[in-house]
Amino acid sequence: MNAFARRLLGSRRTVYAAALLSICLMVTVPVGATLRIEDFAVEIRVEDTGHLLVTEHISVLFLSPHHGIERFIPIAGTTPWGTSVRIDLQLLDVQRNSEPVPYSARRRGGLYSLRIGDPDRTVIGRHRYALQYRARRALLFDEESVRLYWNVTGNDWDLPIERASATVRLPSGVSPANVSSTSYIGYRGASSRGTDAQALADGSLAFAVTGLHPREGLTIDLIIPRSLVPFEAPSTAQRLLW
Repeated sequence: MNAFARRLLGSRRTVYAAALLSICLMVTVPVGATLRIEDFAVEIRVEDTGHLLVTEHISVLFLSPHHGIERFIPIAGTTPWGTSVRIDLQLLDVQRNSEPVPYSARRRGGLYSLRIGDPDRTVIGRHRYALQYRARRALLFDEESVRLYWNVTGNDWDLPIERASATVRLPSGVSPANVSSTSYIGYRGASSRGTDAQALADGSLAFAVTGLHPREGLTIDLIIPRSLVPFEAPSTAQRLLW
């Protein structure tokens, strides 16, 4: 191969490599570059009725105009122990920057789908969304314990979450010292262990993780002695009605 041919071949390789890099950038940049979740903080209050009062604070940075966000809350599925769960979710409040914001909600399969934002207006910059809802039938019971197995973030975000956390406020009379806990981090169905909960001064339990990739989530798992909780397990008749 003469010198001219070698230069021509090298030039073509350079062009092909540049073209491939451009295609990769076109595929991978838009989602990550135009929108990201900086913080996903959730408070879960286990009420003395056995229901959960859940408040989510989601801090989002829009680097280009968007109408808002979509949140998919898991409400049905099977636990790792084979227990089928179907949660009754009652949406109480939806806000952006401490003000009411338009939204639409619907159930889609095992998800409660929320589209939050004004379809006629776009936003840009940093915004903080707050959702509050009550979840019934979320706790799992056996002969000796009550279990809170909760997917905090869901696994349906197509973008990374820089930081996710969950604070659990226990029912009356339950001390963090009597609760065993762990967390799971990763894709749907993953069994990678995270950290145990940290007990806070106010008697609540806290979990935190950083650097979740797209479609990764945080799930928490708490076990409380059944004799300590101020509510009863659902009866067989109630379960059949559910």
